[in-house]
Amino acid sequence: MNPTSYLKRRSHTWYFHMRIPSDLVEHYGKTELLFSLRTKDLAVAQRLRWREKERLEAKFDLLRAKPNSDPREIYEAQRKWLESTDGLTEEQLEVTLYDLEDKVVACDPAQADPETPLPEDIQARVDAIHDVGLMLVGKSPVRAKHYEPPVEQIAQQWLKDKESTGARIEPHQSILRMFSSFMGNRSVRKVTPELASQFVDRLRYLKPTYKSDPRVKSYSFDELVKKHSGDANGLSVSTVNTQINRLAAFWDWSKSRGLCKGDNPFKPLVIRVSRSAKGRKDNAHKVWKNSELIEIISSDKLRDDLREVCIVALHSGMRINEICSLTWADLQLDNTASIWFFNISDAKTESGNRKVPLHTRLWWLTKRGGGNPEEKIWPRFNPEGPYKKPGEDASKMFGAFKKKLGITEKGKTFHSFRKNFTTQLENAGVYYSAIQDILGHRRDNLALDVYSSGLYLEKKHEYINRVDFDFIPAVLQMQG
Repeated sequence: MNPTSYLKRRSHTWYFHMRIPSDLVEHYGKTELLFSLRTKDLAVAQRLRWREKERLEAKFDLLRAKPNSDPREIYEAQRKWLESTDGLTEEQLEVTLYDLEDKVVACDPAQADPETPLPEDIQARVDAIHDVGLMLVGKSPVRAKHYEPPVEQIAQQWLKDKESTGARIEPHQSILRMFSSFMGNRSVRKVTPELASQFVDRLRYLKPTYKSDPRVKSYSFDELVKKHSGDANGLSVSTVNTQINRLAAFWDWSKSRGLCKGDNPFKPLVIRVSRSAKGRKDNAHKVWKNSELIEIISSDKLRDDLREVCIVALHSGMRINEICSLTWADLQLDNTASIWFFNISDAKTESGNRKVPLHTRLWWLTKRGGGNPEEKIWPRFNPEGPYKKPGEDASKMFGAFKKKLGITEKGKTFHSFRKNFTTQLENAGVYYSAIQDILGHRRDNLALDVYSSGLYLEKKHEYINRVDFDFIPAVLQMQG
């Protein structure tokens, strides 16, 4: 590099010399800046020139920050310029602030009223001045967090950091692009457990083939979900967990740089699969085909009360023991919401105790009550098994009936009705956490488990009524 770059010598004194960018010539009224560095020593001038260059470039950035610019850019430009000013004092900051206020009032007299909110661009400059003032006296800036860059910008920094270590960044780019789109203009600090959960719930039901779309990189996350969600199974558990772990790593990196704080909102979302569940893949419950549902529910070989239990399972997702143990007292009306519901209060877990709204196709049940409230709704099933549950009797009866129909495929059981119900909720766009709430499962989201008391009855009712098995003649016949 030229030893006298940005330097000129006049009368044995060194001057700083720099051309003004073309877009700022009109502001300065000239094409060059020239001022004394007050030294005759070339070595000293060479050190000072870089400080002056940095200060002027910060000034240029500040001048380029128009009123309609992003307040983040204005804040950063104002702060950068002030921090590059050598020997800055609190008195100089006060003068800068007063000058700014005078200019604002001159342009808009209404701004003289302290109750009048400042325009965003002016507020950004004021906040930068205040923060630099705090840093001068050894305190941390308090307003900087309001001007933190959006997730997309921080994600790019993280990827560059990973790339500099030799790590591959391609596997991380896709999920960060989707999450950045989901967050929009919000910073990493704005990522709450609720937002993290909403994103993962929508992610997990994307079709596994979504990446084959040649335009996938051009879609916003909302567009991607609209075009490629609704698959009955969605992405595999391992794929979802991999993406969650990548987001968790990004969040940890951001935290290490002071861009967020607290517990990682992604780590509790990792889906845990027990060893026993992994070993049961071949025997996992399978959904009934539509033709099988019609054959089962419409069969004259099926006892009427068991037929009703099957229809209730299809429209509520309840387990066989939950249904067969119901009494008329468990069928209740919420007078505030005018919604009938099953009150499950004897479940094995706390999350299993819940209110299950009555699907409109089950309203025929409300016309039958009025007798002994402690009587079972389906009293003909005998308590059997180690826990003396009537569902055991109903389960044996259904198993024998299934064999008479010639259905021997593994995984096709009474519990398959619950699987069909869940699949319809998924295809109807119901969030995973809401499905867990309706089914009585412990939610994977720690934040929801701790801080939420569950879905409102009205919302559950809306979701459940998205389930549609009207293609089964016996379902419609029950309406009388």
